[in-house]
Amino acid sequence: MSRQKINQFFLLLVDLLLFYASLYTALIVRYWQIPTNESWHQHVNLFTAVFFLWLAIFYINNLYNLSFAASHRFWETAIKTLLGSALITIILFYILPNRDLTPKTVLIIFTLIYGGAFVLWRFVFKKINQRWLPVMKLGLIGHTAETAELTREILDNANPTMKIAYWFDPAPLRYAEQANPATEQNSPLNDIQIAPFVDLPKIIAEQKIQGLVLAKENLNAAEASILFDCLKLKINFWNLPDFYEKITGKVPLNLINQAWFLEHLNLADKHWLELSKRWVDPALALIIFIISLPFWPIIVLLIRLTGRGPIFFRQQRLGQNNQPFEMIKFRTMKTDETLSEEKRITGLGKFLRKTRLDEIPQLLNILNGEMSFIGPRPETPERAESLAAAIPFYYTRNLIKPGLTGWDQISGEYHSYSTEDTYKKLQYDLYYLKNRSIYLDFSIAARTVMSVLKREGR
Repeated sequence: MSRQKINQFFLLLVDLLLFYASLYTALIVRYWQIPTNESWHQHVNLFTAVFFLWLAIFYINNLYNLSFAASHRFWETAIKTLLGSALITIILFYILPNRDLTPKTVLIIFTLIYGGAFVLWRFVFKKINQRWLPVMKLGLIGHTAETAELTREILDNANPTMKIAYWFDPAPLRYAEQANPATEQNSPLNDIQIAPFVDLPKIIAEQKIQGLVLAKENLNAAEASILFDCLKLKINFWNLPDFYEKITGKVPLNLINQAWFLEHLNLADKHWLELSKRWVDPALALIIFIISLPFWPIIVLLIRLTGRGPIFFRQQRLGQNNQPFEMIKFRTMKTDETLSEEKRITGLGKFLRKTRLDEIPQLLNILNGEMSFIGPRPETPERAESLAAAIPFYYTRNLIKPGLTGWDQISGEYHSYSTEDTYKKLQYDLYYLKNRSIYLDFSIAARTVMSVLKREGR
């Protein structure tokens, strides 16, 4: 087992121990006495389910990702995750009350105690983790817009596991001068050294460079010979598209060609995934449809009360293999097309969109085999035709069924309907198309649920 896996297991184990210690302390505070065996067993049986729910939420929100745990974004996410977990548990306790035990007060005290212990423990672990975590020193060979973005991505996210130490190409000098004017005395880009290509083997050995990202194509014989000399140094090599995908979670469209699709998008490799989704999607859609059915009349009545117009919004969209189908949603906009799009959205419509309740009728599309729960969001035929003319490989996203939610929707970025933003969305869609799996689908579904509970839906 690697040191990283040991550290992750240790982190999870201490979190779990803190759960039980915090519960025991909460019972003492609540009743002002040491818990009896009966009281302890009553509470621990119920709270154990809560603990594992919290661990799952922590995992979904990357709190066990050691790289993220050392980044500057960790604390904001950790606090939101703690509050969200507590809120979900309180709601569950009220919706599904236990006749013999309703420890809502204990839960509130537990949350406060555990929250303080969690912050203290993770602060200590972060300091330790930053010392333990191995840092991979990288060199970039060649300079493109993508290497600049990749560099900025690593620096902006303060990725503690990677450090771009060298640019082995004269072109980055121009970029470095533009990105680091004399006024930017403390820019982290100043730490990146620029070195001649011929010094590559020497610098790798002396500076212990562990990985090279090849951004330069069509190497000449001399350059290729230098790289071959580096093989004996046991260094990792990546081509830029693969490394870019690894870091950003999207595919660099302008770095790939038809051969990339033939190599990476072999649908036969996903046969068992497609077969399982063919059964799971309609079965799960039927269950959710039955559970949600009592809410339909309420939503229908509210839509009627907020203005004239149809209950449902129906629109032609492109499905798998560019086959058109009629997507159905609850109407969220006024029918007056003279108004701007923003003014057309009703007050109820904003709520339905924020909570994703407007998309409940798409369960019928899933039951009909036209959509999946996870996949690229479907587009209208007219807009798709326009986008395909402007964006290469656009129709490739339609090799699989469109979904209620997807990799782009949980990326943390908001993408408008502009061509520029659609270009970015396609990069995420292609990443999902290449890497889709049961695990990735579950992760997207879980993060979508969390975004809805946090009221971050769009």
